This record gives sequence, C-alpha cells and structure tokens, in this order.
Amino acid sequence: MSNSKTFIKGTLLLSLGGLITRILSMFFRIPLIYLTGDEGMGYYQNFYPVFMVLVSIAIVGMPQAISKIVSEKTATDNQQEAYAYFKVAIRLLCVFGLGLTLILFIGAHWLIKLASWPSNNIVVIYSLAISPFFVCLAGAIRGYFQGRQIMKPTAVSQIIEGFIKVVFGVGLTYVLIRNGFDIHIAIGGAALGASLGFICSALYLVYVWRKEKKKEEGLYNTIQYDWKKIAKQLILFSIPITIGASGYSIMTTIDAVTLFNRLRVVGIFSDEANIINGQIGKSFSIINVPLTLAVAIMISTVPAVAKAKHSKKELIESIATSIRLSLLFAFPCAVGLGILSKPVMQLIYQQNYLGYEYLRLYSICLFFLILGQALASILQGLGHYMVPVWTLLISGAFKIIINYVLIPTALLGQGALIGSIGFYFVFTVLNYIYLRKIIKEKIILLNHFIKILLSAGIMGIIVFITFNVFLGFLGTSITTLLSIGIGGIIYILLLFITKSIKEEDVAALPKHELIINGLKKFKLL
Repeated sequence: MSNSKTFIKGTLLLSLGGLITRILSMFFRIPLIYLTGDEGMGYYQNFYPVFMVLVSIAIVGMPQAISKIVSEKTATDNQQEAYAYFKVAIRLLCVFGLGLTLILFIGAHWLIKLASWPSNNIVVIYSLAISPFFVCLAGAIRGYFQGRQIMKPTAVSQIIEGFIKVVFGVGLTYVLIRNGFDIHIAIGGAALGASLGFICSALYLVYVWRKEKKKEEGLYNTIQYDWKKIAKQLILFSIPITIGASGYSIMTTIDAVTLFNRLRVVGIFSDEANIINGQIGKSFSIINVPLTLAVAIMISTVPAVAKAKHSKKELIESIATSIRLSLLFAFPCAVGLGILSKPVMQLIYQQNYLGYEYLRLYSICLFFLILGQALASILQGLGHYMVPVWTLLISGAFKIIINYVLIPTALLGQGALIGSIGFYFVFTVLNYIYLRKIIKEKIILLNHFIKILLSAGIMGIIVFITFNVFLGFLGTSITTLLSIGIGGIIYILLLFITKSIKEEDVAALPKHELIINGLKKFKLL
C-alpha cells in the first residue's frame, strides 16, 4: 500500500475512533449540563483545559516524537533501535506523570488563587490529579504503535476512555446530586469519572502492547543504547512538538486565566463569570466533534511526512493529501455550524441553549484551527519543530491582547472567542508562509480550494433554505436534523461532481473496488 493510501486509511480509522469518542464526550457533557447547569460546567471547564495543557506532552508531544522516530527507524528496518527509543520514552513519561500528580495536589490552592477561580474548584483539581501517570503511560504506547502505522490500538483506547468517562462520570454526578451534595462536589464526581477513563484506557494499551510483544518477539530484543542520549533527543523533539500541537489547549488556557480577571474589571465576579465560562464550555462540547478530524489528520501526518522525506514525489503527495483532507473537513464544519449554531444548541440542550453566540464564533475559529494544526504537523514531520512553537507564541500574544481589550466590554465572553479567531488565523497564515519557503512549491492548489469552498457554500445555502422552509411544519429538533442530513448528502455529491475527491481517498474504504467502479461508471471519479 502506498504511503498516501496508508496515511488516508490511518486518518479514517483515527477519525472513526475519535468521532465515537467525541460523541461519547457529548453524552458526558450534555447530562452534566442538565444535572449541574452552567455553574457546574463552569467548575469543570475552568480546570480541564489547564489539565490538558499540563499533560499535553504525554497526549501530543512525546507520542508524536516517538511516532516520528519509530517511523523513520522502521522505514530503514532498524526495528530494535526504534524499540529502544520507546523504552526510554515510557520511563520518562511515567516519572513525569507521577511528578505532575504530586505538583497538582500540592499546588491546587495556588492555581485557584492565580486564576481567580471559585475556591470550590479544588474538588475537580484533586479528582483529575490522580490520572497523569496513566495518561503518560497510554501516550507512550500510542506513539509507538502510531510510528509503526498501527492505528487500531489508539482508536479503541480512545473509545474505552470515552465510554468509562460517560458511565462513571455521569453516574457519580447523578448519585451525588440525588444524595444532596453540592454542585461542586457532584462535578468532582464527573472529573473522577474522567480519571477512571484515562486509567482503563492505559490498562487496555498495556494489554495490547504485551500481546504484540509476545507475537513479534524478535522486534523487542534488547540492544545496547545510550540512555541519556536518547532521552535528550526525545525531550528536544517532544517539547516543541507539544507546544506546536497544543494550540487549542493553550488557547483555552489563556481564556481560563484571563476571563475571570478581565470580567472583574466590569463588576462580574467569580460566580457569574463561572456561568459565562460554562456556556463557552457548552459550545466547546459541540465543536469537539469536528475537532476530532483535526486531531486524526495531525496524528497521521507526522509519521507519513517523516517516512516520505526521502522521496520528493511522495513528500509532496503526503503534504497535499493532509492539506486537502483538512479543507474537505474544515469548510463544511465551519459553514454548517455557523448557519445552525442556535438550532444545534436548542437540539442538544433544549431550553438551556444560552451561549449559541459562542458556537457561531467557534465555527469561524474551527476552520483555521483544523488547517493550522495540519500545517503545524507537516512542519513537525519535516523536522522544523520550532517553527510551530514560534508561530504559536506570536499567535498567543495576539490572543492575550485581544482578550485583554475586548472581554471588559459589552462583548464579555464573546471577546475571548474573537481572540481565539485571531489566534488561529495568525497561526495558520504564519505556518503556511514558512511551509511555502521550505517546499518552494504550491501546496494548496487554487482549483481544489475553490471547488471545495464552492461545494461548502452551496451546501450552506441549501441548509439555510431547508431549515427555514421546514421549521414551521416540523419543529426545531427534526428540522435541524433534516437540514444536517440533507446538507451532508449535498456536500458529498458536490465533492464528487467537482472531482474534489480522488480515487486514493476512496481506496482507503472497505469494499473500495466496488465503490470505485460504481463511481467511475457515473463519471464521479
């Protein structure tokens, strides 16, 4: 199988696993809104993005570093050397995870004071603080499998993590609420459920890894290696990758730190600010689903580009595929959520749909988020690790300035979302400019861009008309679902009509020969 087809297949598998996980995440967050309201979601949303930044080296940085190195070593048949890197990485991450747990338990009160959060946030912090070791363990094993382009363990472990989080997180919250506990205690139960999800996911990956180890014993023979040299190399790789690939977590952390402090300027203090942050969290739970696609493309891009570096033709093909897939997903997500932001919030949260303005702004941000992260992953796969770091720091400075200026105005929380749009717009543009300088070739073909944009635009018009025509007859919920369904079908048909989908995209699907022959028969491929 060609590198491009393997890349698309890996992306599809991760997308499917991630999509199921994000849907499970919605089944986690939506019941929490019903049980604890915007206040409860505010407690959870205050710390969770910060937690994700703290463990991002285990979720993104080190797995991507391992993935890239293992991919390069296996491409040159150095399987045992690849395993040596994995052994060092798993030890480093486990020590880091234990250290982070200790820091969170000791420094929780200081963090609350720094961000001006309600003191009740301590329960959520303590509930999540037990999980970093397991997050780190899982990250190392995922990176090793991804480097060998074995994506199934990552996808399955994500589903396990999401399922356990829903069952135990929502279950504990419900039990605590029914027994008369305060909201901050109940939402701590949800955080504890998230920790149990991380633990079960890690245990599954350990089981798969040990099973794989027995099956391919020859790959796991110990060789002599310089522990310090490998550790230094992994750290130097993983830190810039962590920063460059953690744009969304860093963006939401900037909000978590600035939102409360800037709202105080206009007389909005912690309890009311907590509700505003909870409404932002509601809209986040919805864009979390298409965000899966960005993560899947990012994870597949780094090893695919690293493996293709030795062939100019394969390299350009891998880069073009990554960007094209990003555009195929980013345009319809942005257009659809922008048009249907209010009815989608009503569909999911019923009467508690306040905050749909945040979702509308998130839809614009989402386009640049997906494309910007894809470009950052390409740069990392090419070995330019520091470029996304610098572009992210510049973008972060823009966001801090915009947040500082706009939050204490009539915009309030929307000011933070406008800052997020500026953040990812700058991030995307800077990454693209630098990539063009490296490749010295066109990497976004204008005709592909226009075709995909046109398809998404026509889809948006049809969705808008469908919703407004049928709203009076069918009600909001059914009309919203009908509009989404019709919009999706129209978009896919337009992609085939405009030849925006290539044969290699379809070749990654099951029964692809039959599908390809049928599409060619109707001259759609």
